[in-house]
Amino acid sequence: MSCQIARLVPQGRVIGIDADPDLLAQARATATQQGLEHIETIQAWAHDIDLPDNSIDFCYGRFLLQHVPDPGAIASEMRRITRPGGMIMLLDTDDGALIVHPKPEGLDTLLAASQRSQAAMGGDRHIGRKLRQVCVEAGLEEVDLRLVPFTSDMVGMHVFVDIALGYKRQIIDPADMGTEEIQDVINRLLLLATDPRAFAHTMAYVATARSPLS
Repeated sequence: MSCQIARLVPQGRVIGIDADPDLLAQARATATQQGLEHIETIQAWAHDIDLPDNSIDFCYGRFLLQHVPDPGAIASEMRRITRPGGMIMLLDTDDGALIVHPKPEGLDTLLAASQRSQAAMGGDRHIGRKLRQVCVEAGLEEVDLRLVPFTSDMVGMHVFVDIALGYKRQIIDPADMGTEEIQDVINRLLLLATDPRAFAHTMAYVATARSPLS
């Protein structure tokens, strides 16, 4: 994502932040390959970023808050490093917007298991609907929350299942739902690719806000 943003601001300065050094190394390699010399990286957790107060014009968090126990702490840190009047954007998802028709047997069980596992790790599979609350409680202003649809008609059922449901296979506790049971549900979802009646959709929740002027 840093490379995409960097192409939009060729005269600017782009800083990619992640706690995983391997992901940062990949980002630096990609930036080098694409000749994007104005990208920097910082290894940090999102609630404790080694940047000065009021030093950023635009701060962006993508599919981040669903994984953390305290989304407000991250929104507050984003506010701290963003200059007064600067923009903050948070992009995330919400399982409540995930619909598959015809609904395959076991889908509700898979979704519930993924929600329990995410919660056990401190995350929230329903964070999308809460983004406005997170921004307001962090003291951000001009909060606007919009929905962007993502459907099987856009990308095909196989790609939709991989993007919208693939991650859930990685987080579900095997003691809660067995690997074979999970795969059976995924296989039933993939079979919908051959059903001309089938349709699936979810939503990206995009919150924009501004750091207060005072």
